[in-house]
Amino acid sequence: QMELARRTREKELAKKEQKEIDKYAKKLGYKNTSLIGESLVKDGLSYILEMCDRSKRKELAQKEKELLEKEKGEKKMKKTKKKEVMEEDEEHFQMLDGSDFDEEDGEMDDLERELMGGDDDSEGDYDEGESGEEMEIDLDGEEEEQEDEDESEDEPEEEGEGGETKKRKDKEEEIGQDIYGRTINKKTGALIDFNPRAAHLKLAQLEATSIDGEERRKIERAVRGALNLLSESTLVKSARHIGELFHGNSKNEVKSALTKTLLRLICDPFRVQDRIMAVYGAFIALLHSTVSSEISSHLIEAFFVEFVTKLKEGGSLEEEGKAMENRAVFAAHLLHFKIIRAELLIDLLSRMREGMDQSRLVLILLLIRYGYKALKRSVNISLNDFIAATTKQLEEEGEKWQTQPRMRFLIEELAGLRKTVTSFDTADLDHMLGLFHGMMKKESGTEKELGMSLEDLLLAEERGRWWIVGSAFRLPTDGSRVSVGTEAAAAGAKRQVFLIIHFDTEILDLAKRAGMNTEVRRNVFCSVVSAKSEDDAFERLHKLSLRGQQEREIIHILITMLLKEKKFNPFYVALLRRFAEFNKRFVITTQYAMWDRLRELDGMTKEWQREHIADLMADLLLSRALTIMSLKTIEWGELSIATTACLKRMFARMKEANLTKLTRIFEGIMDPRKNRLLHDGMRLFLQMHFDADPVYAKIENTFATWR
Repeated sequence: QMELARRTREKELAKKEQKEIDKYAKKLGYKNTSLIGESLVKDGLSYILEMCDRSKRKELAQKEKELLEKEKGEKKMKKTKKKEVMEEDEEHFQMLDGSDFDEEDGEMDDLERELMGGDDDSEGDYDEGESGEEMEIDLDGEEEEQEDEDESEDEPEEEGEGGETKKRKDKEEEIGQDIYGRTINKKTGALIDFNPRAAHLKLAQLEATSIDGEERRKIERAVRGALNLLSESTLVKSARHIGELFHGNSKNEVKSALTKTLLRLICDPFRVQDRIMAVYGAFIALLHSTVSSEISSHLIEAFFVEFVTKLKEGGSLEEEGKAMENRAVFAAHLLHFKIIRAELLIDLLSRMREGMDQSRLVLILLLIRYGYKALKRSVNISLNDFIAATTKQLEEEGEKWQTQPRMRFLIEELAGLRKTVTSFDTADLDHMLGLFHGMMKKESGTEKELGMSLEDLLLAEERGRWWIVGSAFRLPTDGSRVSVGTEAAAAGAKRQVFLIIHFDTEILDLAKRAGMNTEVRRNVFCSVVSAKSEDDAFERLHKLSLRGQQEREIIHILITMLLKEKKFNPFYVALLRRFAEFNKRFVITTQYAMWDRLRELDGMTKEWQREHIADLMADLLLSRALTIMSLKTIEWGELSIATTACLKRMFARMKEANLTKLTRIFEGIMDPRKNRLLHDGMRLFLQMHFDADPVYAKIENTFATWR
């Protein structure tokens, strides 16, 4: 009895406390918050606590029971409605026929058979109780499919062919493709099948649907026009035109059109002049270095695959006319212009040696003659081994060539290549090489040779293209040879850099208004403006791969951009400091740039520009990007008003730093023996303008201790 009374009092007290809590919570504006921790919610365990509460479990069970009863009621209503509709339709059809439905004969007219879903030889009795199926007829008389969910409780689920089809369909729904064309499980994301060719096919499908025929023809006409006008004088203009097409249209369409047109020009049945062939080589090298290596790699893949295919076809190559000779000459030019590596040509020569005849030997000699210098320089040992092996093979088959005097002459010429230099006239090639190197020195092109082997090109559809950034690639598992470039790709090859960069029109207009009238300045300006952060800007500028004078332009442009803004922007200071930390040559460039700006102080018409110079100099000194010796060019005895104001602002900004940092900055001129003019001039300036300042008073005491 006492225990019951105690429990009753505790319940009353708990209710009273809860009322008090609710009362003050309402007055204070507190809202009811969940007592479930965030960690439980994130881990998906929030519903477990509901199962621990008895009242919650009862509530959930009651809700589930009500839901089941509601579903059963809906199903019964649905069945009743179906039955009523069928009875009404049956009566309606009987009225149309003008006769009663005869259960004994079981005869129906064609209209009733069709509407009731029966066949010609079906029985006439229709009993809903005996039938294992239910038929649903809409108002138009069309038969609808039976719903499995409605009949799942009343009828047993049919197995057999229907069940297997459903399982197969569910399995097919789980299988899909990712963005690379690989077969994956949609639910788990697991890779089911790897097929590098699928990515290529998927890309081709996307390109085919994303571009119409008229636009494709327009691109092809533009590419043909650029190549038809190609010459030594239009080399740069044509390359720039192709670059604009490449970045402004479908890249795959431009690559395909260029490859198709250029191969048609090269593989002419008549011999193409050496001068024109050299122009073609320089043109591809220019695109490779200044536009994108995707263009050159696409061309090289199509070119060498077609070359090897022609060699495999069998029969005499003389039927091709001079097309095969043109291919051999162009392959040598690709090596001279450093688009491909010499190992690729050695692989090609080995392929030519298979099924040796006179036409193949002519191609071998032609390729070695035109590429002799580059082959000797790069793979001298491999070239000599190939010549020796080929000569030995031909000599062993000497009886076969006894009746062919030209063949014997070609064999002697091949053997002589190991000792004598080829008699090929390199005037046109040397001229185009000199012209190309001159353009690259001006453009600072740094694109390297493509490192794929001939096997990589021939098996690109199966293995993938490692030389394209983002392409799927699989290492060979059959023990075949892996090229040097393939190993680099497998280890994580670096992303390639392209010199021609395209920016938004607004940014380009801004660069034009800022006076960035050269390609380098425009690229630097747009890269900085479009950068999201200091790290992003530094990475973009570094990827431009500028050298020499063009690299020094970065520092000058950053200072110019700082002076263009009315409000001082510390972003440029951080970027200059980043370059100074990266390499000492940027420190020297920054120092010279600041000397130029200090000399131009009197000519600056806007006061905030002089203030920016003072703030920039102070920040560079405080960050140790520059030393105090950078002020040695100032004539301390003949300071102008503008220079004095700039120096006063600079020293005023510097004194905000701690004394230890300031002392470390002034250590470079503490000893008067190192630079007497700077030492005395700066001390005098500080005494005149910062005599009462306690910070510089301590610096002056440090100066005095050196005497």
